[in-house]
Amino acid sequence: MQRDAAGETLRQIRTLYATGAAGGLSDGQLVERFLDRDGLDREDAFSALVHRHGPMVLAVCRRMLASPADADDAFQAVFLVLARKAGSLRRVDRLKPWLYGAAVRTARESRRRSARLRVREGGGLDHEPPCPALDPDLFELRALLDEELDRLPGRFREPLLLCELEGASRQDAARRLGLPEGTLSSRLARGRSLLRDRLTRRGVALGAGALAISLDGPATAGPTVAATVRLALNFAARGPAAGTVPTALASLAEGVLPMVATFKLKTVLAAALALGLAACLSAGLASQPPDPPPAPAITEAETKPEPIAARGVVVDESGAAVAGAEVRFAAYSILEVRGVTGPDGGFALSIPGGRVDGRPLLVRTADGRKLGATEYGYNLSRAEAVAPVRIVVKPGRPVDVRVTRPNLEPIAGAEVEAAGDLGGLDHATTDAHGAARLLVPPDAEVSWIVAQKKATGYDYAEFEGLDESGRARRGTPAGMLPAVVALTLDAPRTVRVKALGGDGKPVAGVDFYVWTLHKDGRQSLVNYMSRLHHATADADGIATFDWLPKTQSNFAFFPTSAAYAHRRAVLQRDGETYVARLARTETIRGRVWLPDGSPASDVRVVAMGSGRGLEHGSGRGRTEADGSYEMAVPPGEVYIVYVEDENWAAPSRLDVFVRGGKPVEGVDFRLGKGTVVRGTVTSELNGRPAVGELVVLTENAKEPPEGLEPEPESYEIMGDGRPIRTIPVPRSWDPGFRLSRQAHATTDGRGRYAIRVGPGDYELKAGSMQAKGEAITVANEPELVHDLRVRIEPRVREILLTGMAFGPDGKPVVGADVRINDEEGRQVFGMFPTRTDADGRFRIQRTALKAHLEVKSADGSLAGFAEIARDQKDVSLSLDPTASASGGLLDDVGQRAAGKEITYWGRWIVAGEQRAGPTFIWRAMTDDEGRFTLPSLLVGWTYEVFTMRGNDAVKLGVAAPKAPGPLDLGTLRMRDLGK
Repeated sequence: MQRDAAGETLRQIRTLYATGAAGGLSDGQLVERFLDRDGLDREDAFSALVHRHGPMVLAVCRRMLASPADADDAFQAVFLVLARKAGSLRRVDRLKPWLYGAAVRTARESRRRSARLRVREGGGLDHEPPCPALDPDLFELRALLDEELDRLPGRFREPLLLCELEGASRQDAARRLGLPEGTLSSRLARGRSLLRDRLTRRGVALGAGALAISLDGPATAGPTVAATVRLALNFAARGPAAGTVPTALASLAEGVLPMVATFKLKTVLAAALALGLAACLSAGLASQPPDPPPAPAITEAETKPEPIAARGVVVDESGAAVAGAEVRFAAYSILEVRGVTGPDGGFALSIPGGRVDGRPLLVRTADGRKLGATEYGYNLSRAEAVAPVRIVVKPGRPVDVRVTRPNLEPIAGAEVEAAGDLGGLDHATTDAHGAARLLVPPDAEVSWIVAQKKATGYDYAEFEGLDESGRARRGTPAGMLPAVVALTLDAPRTVRVKALGGDGKPVAGVDFYVWTLHKDGRQSLVNYMSRLHHATADADGIATFDWLPKTQSNFAFFPTSAAYAHRRAVLQRDGETYVARLARTETIRGRVWLPDGSPASDVRVVAMGSGRGLEHGSGRGRTEADGSYEMAVPPGEVYIVYVEDENWAAPSRLDVFVRGGKPVEGVDFRLGKGTVVRGTVTSELNGRPAVGELVVLTENAKEPPEGLEPEPESYEIMGDGRPIRTIPVPRSWDPGFRLSRQAHATTDGRGRYAIRVGPGDYELKAGSMQAKGEAITVANEPELVHDLRVRIEPRVREILLTGMAFGPDGKPVVGADVRINDEEGRQVFGMFPTRTDADGRFRIQRTALKAHLEVKSADGSLAGFAEIARDQKDVSLSLDPTASASGGLLDDVGQRAAGKEITYWGRWIVAGEQRAGPTFIWRAMTDDEGRFTLPSLLVGWTYEVFTMRGNDAVKLGVAAPKAPGPLDLGTLRMRDLGK
């Protein structure tokens, strides 16, 4: 009968939770409501938390305490502690593990106090009443379980907690964890196997049923929910109401409070496991079982980090909550997550992958008329990532888009998007008239409005430019956009990419992203995450891009699956298909400890690989509550792995070699205060403090280990569908590339800087990165003072250049392409699209340095060039007819060199003296017959023509047109090339 009463109490608690008024809210929303509201709202929120988590807390207390009265007191004390600590919890979305740990700590404290009382009354520690779940022989095993469970990744602990400790069904546990049942079963099996293997290595063998944990409690009824809530609210008040809490209960809660701020979740999990494993472990300790079966392979789903909660509130301009608004995380991309605001305007989105860095949140009201947006920062701590955001919605800015073919025939069913500083801002589909309306947030900046239709084409209008200081601007304010944008889809190019795995077999379902879309005659490269820019491999492993625009620029295709190295898709041509041989990512794992040996939670760990430029591998992660971390990185590289934290430092790991198919374990760090390298930076010219100068500490890696192999040659795809050979990504050590990590600081108003680093050898420099650095050695000193004197180059101001282009007939040239380079060779794009308008005029922002200006008509038949003086603000330029040069190219063995890239740049004659040309580089490709054409050559110039042999640029010859029209360069042989 007593057992039935206990079961009935648990069933009542579950029923109350399921039917309670606040039962549909998340833990985070309930805690927020408890903290922010008064009266019945506050009481109902806390009551819902007790309803929800009471069964688990009560079961833990009953299992660990022999006395039913002690278990009831411990149960109530846990929620007293929650009421007092709710405002300081860092992860309210992970309340269950926190309460579980608090319950174990509270039960332990209760048992300790009972033992002390028995000693004072003349008893002994060995006279404790028997605990139904406790076997004295398990104390040593408890410590062992604590140590080994502490090493299990969180994705394996959570299923064990739910299924083994709580007794949840696999279906229920999978639902609560947001996992497929198959993945949950795999994690359970893997978790048991890992624990069994680790204990076996320590000399302890577990039987097959060792993790079958019973949750049956003692045959008594627990305290009522109402009484628990009342006592908890009084305890949290701290005033006179706190005096109504029984002294023994209040003392127990006060004794637990300092523990729950720092306890290790997996420590208490281990203790509870030890308590619950009494019957099933005793047999396992007595005999050694046969070797366990091989652990199941970890699936791709298991390599993903745990989800993170994106939370916030949506209000209108008056501050009133907006209910029913649609919230999109990473809008219109393959990472998109959607939600809807509740009656209080609040929302909570579960973001897979555990990262929100740099991603936007886009909000649209239910009637579609008002919008708002915000963007997460980078390198966020977990507390920063889950901090609620506030988004204000305002009336949107409409833009009408017309999509047609070149003959102005409207295109129905084309997808159009506006995108800018916050990624995708709106998406629509054209109607039968080729029309669509976009509505963008009024505070956003728009860089592109794009249109795409499969098998039809791609086009975009660009709104990138420079701000009033001449710096790159991400877009144009929504209020400055034109009311109507016309886009044309024509002449699409098709590229098929076939995904092959490491075994050479096709891989279906891999998603590819095409990077840096460009269309001839445009200045900018479209590069933002959108479903429009992706294609997924079919059952044969082929992803088809049949809408790519016509361009002479390159397309690069990257797999976006977390299981594959993003920049390791080695493209090779196979007929009309390009084969992407994919490399699976590998894992670097380790732990980070504080100086006292306790785990360091939420610390950022970074890995930088040995590849070249943007092609290098990298990984970033944050430690869990137990100090563990793991990062997915491309294999076949050496990595520098280091801790990046404002308050702590540790020596870097400079030689972490990651091989394919073999995770790297044990990349651990013990934190310390490190050394603060500080000093003052002054100018060599006048001795004054250098304000706002960048100071960099660089730590270089040593020689790499043996075994690195070069990566096979790879290709990028030209816009016309032909490949060009690129420099291979080196997996062997590249003498020209120094693997390093850098720590930065910017000098303050008095020229001072301070950088915290761990022990190591560093190079310190400030000002120009071309300046010679100073070598310093950092040991364990608290502070190292190092002043610097630097040569500070004067700041170059920005000015606006206006101009006009006209043809030989004196008429303005409309739609001509305008480019400008300053004397240092930096290409500058215009504040507005740098093409001449209907009057042949243009405006372009530039640095106040001597510059080169080039203007070409849209069809390339006319071109002009001018030198621009340092302070010149206006120019008129006459465009003259151009020449072209054609030829053929044979390879080393005399065969036609098809698909070979040709580059060329010019020199011109001034007063009989040949002068070097600007840094403009032009490019062409040989066709299938090895023929090439160099268009739009300026008459009177001499152009040097090059190609590549391996990594070396070699000269083919020169093209020196004397008059407009074609010029024949004849047949050139690569074997005759000279450097």
